[in-house]
Amino acid sequence: MIYHNAHDFHTDQPKTKASIRKVALSADCLRQIERWHECQKHSIGTCRYVFSTTGIPMNRNAVEKMIWHKADECGLPRVNCHSLRHAHASLLIEQGANPLLLRDRLGHSDVKITLQVYGHLYPNRDQTLAQSLDGLVTLPAAKQSPQESDEKNSQRTGEEPEK
Repeated sequence: MIYHNAHDFHTDQPKTKASIRKVALSADCLRQIERWHECQKHSIGTCRYVFSTTGIPMNRNAVEKMIWHKADECGLPRVNCHSLRHAHASLLIEQGANPLLLRDRLGHSDVKITLQVYGHLYPNRDQTLAQSLDGLVTLPAAKQSPQESDEKNSQRTGEEPEK
């Protein structure tokens, strides 16, 4: 949305084709939006904008002031709208999000952009990745030579193996 003021705003084409996308929302998020939509209906009637208290869209500063107010109430640090986008992406990475899926969700035109911005959050994944291979391939137990078998038995009993 291009927002100049409360009387001069319009939607325009996004920066890239990748910006035109559907973004799945969690059930918790949808419930909160539905609650907000009900509040809007009671106070201003039907409204086509999520971020509105008057029927016209709020500008970014008004949204950030709302976020700051709630952050202050909760004793959290103040953040801007774009920081919420980064927090969202960071949480998804922590949950194991695939970079290609994250690229699509964020509307990046290329996964390189996603990895340039968020790649530093992936390095500790190597050990997790390695551990995910454990148990996927099992080999039959190797046949033991009679000498190896005697050595293992003697270790259990504490006796010296015969030579």
